[in-house]
Amino acid sequence: SIAMRLPYAADHIISALLQFLDLKIDYVCTETLVAMKDLLRKYREHYGKVVEMIPQCMSLVTEPEGRCAVLWIVGEYGEQFDDAPYLLEPVIQDFDTQPPDVKLELLTATVKLFFARPPEVQAMLGQLLHKGISTCNHHDVRDRALSYHRLLEYSVDEARRVICSPKDLIHAFQDEQDSEVRDRIFAEFNTLSVVYNQPSHKFIIAKQSLYSAENDEGGEEEEEEAGEEEEEEEE
Repeated sequence: SIAMRLPYAADHIISALLQFLDLKIDYVCTETLVAMKDLLRKYREHYGKVVEMIPQCMSLVTEPEGRCAVLWIVGEYGEQFDDAPYLLEPVIQDFDTQPPDVKLELLTATVKLFFARPPEVQAMLGQLLHKGISTCNHHDVRDRALSYHRLLEYSVDEARRVICSPKDLIHAFQDEQDSEVRDRIFAEFNTLSVVYNQPSHKFIIAKQSLYSAENDEGGEEEEEEAGEEEEEEEE
C-alpha cells in the first residue's frame, strides 16, 4: 500500500520484498509474490529484479494464489529470462492436477510466451490447448482454451493483438478508494456511477437546481418586461 501511494519508495520496497523470497517459506513467498504482481502492474520498470527470483519460486510455491502470481509474471516478462519456457513445462505436464485458477493463468501465460518465443513454446502450447479442450471438465478453462485455439487458428497476428493488447499503467486499485465513496458506488451499482467511478452527485445536476435556475432567469425576464411596460405607459 505504501509503494502504491508513494512512487519514490517503490524501489526500496520492492528490494525489501525480494528479501522475503530468500526465506523460502511457502506462505511467505505466496503473499510476497501476490504483492509483487500488483506492484509490477504499476511499476513495470522494476521487473528486472523480480524475474531473477522466479525460477526458485516456481518450484517452491504451492498455494494457487502464489502460483497464479508466478505464472502471470512469466507470461508478462518471460522473454526477459532464458528458462521461462522450461518453467512452464512441468506445470503443463501436471495440468490435470492443477486447480482451475492456475489452469486459467497457465493458459494465458503460455500463449503470451508463445508470441515472444514461438519455436520453444509451440509444442508445449499445442499440448496445453489439447488438454484444456479435450480433457478438462471445468467450463471456464475449456472455454478459454477453445477461444485461444480458435484465435490462433484464425490468425496469429490477430490473436497477438487481442491477447497482448497494450495496457494502461495502474494508478490505483479499488481497495485503495475511500470506503465511503466505494460504498456509494456499490449502492448505485446499476448506474453510470460504475462507469465514471464516482457517486452520481458528482456528475448529475439536480433537477431542483435546474428548476431554480430557470425560475431565476424567468423572474429576471418578467421584471425587465414589466419595467419596459411602465416606461411605455409614462410616455
